[in-house]
Amino acid sequence: MPAPAAATECEQSTGQKNCKIVQEVVGPRQAHRNHQIPYPTWDYGQGVPDNGASLAHDHYEIDPYAPDRTDPPMFIVGFSSRPGRVKDTYRNLKEKGKCVINTVSEEMIEAVNAAATDAPHGVSEWDVSGLHEAPSMTVEPSRVKESVFNIEGKVIDIKEFATRFWVREGAANEDFSHIDIEKLRPSVSTFERPRRKWSNEVSKSTLSSRLHGEKEGEN
Repeated sequence: MPAPAAATECEQSTGQKNCKIVQEVVGPRQAHRNHQIPYPTWDYGQGVPDNGASLAHDHYEIDPYAPDRTDPPMFIVGFSSRPGRVKDTYRNLKEKGKCVINTVSEEMIEAVNAAATDAPHGVSEWDVSGLHEAPSMTVEPSRVKESVFNIEGKVIDIKEFATRFWVREGAANEDFSHIDIEKLRPSVSTFERPRRKWSNEVSKSTLSSRLHGEKEGEN
């Protein structure tokens, strides 16, 4: 008779419901794929180009501290800032101490990538991306309505502790700023989408030009 399989960390947890749903959201087991960009004609403010399908669903509230959901999970978020400028997300976490983690589905890729554009501090990422706000229950920041799963959270601590990087020979470019994804081959589905620079994008869209003009007017 074969020996019983060892219980996974999730199965051993006293809060199996919390552990399982978070594990499924943040770490889906998929083979690595590199496929086409979903919506190459996407424009600023367009949001999710699915004819409103992602906005048509209600969301159910889950209390991670409910009696049958002991052992609430803790999340670690990492950042790599641009030279000379910290990311707005890091700044907001440090100043506000609260956040919402939103999952990103394939149809949201272009809108989320636009939200990561290095626009001046104060330009609304909601306007740039076209994503919609939904009210949160325990924190001030809004949820992304289009996301399938959202996590409201509070900052417990902020630490900077990376002291050294190591990369296999031949897996990075000459100045060690990028790793070859085909060499890394993480166990998730991937695609390549260049990160937009605000200075290059301002003139390409009516919306981005207007937002830039409004920001310049404030200054």
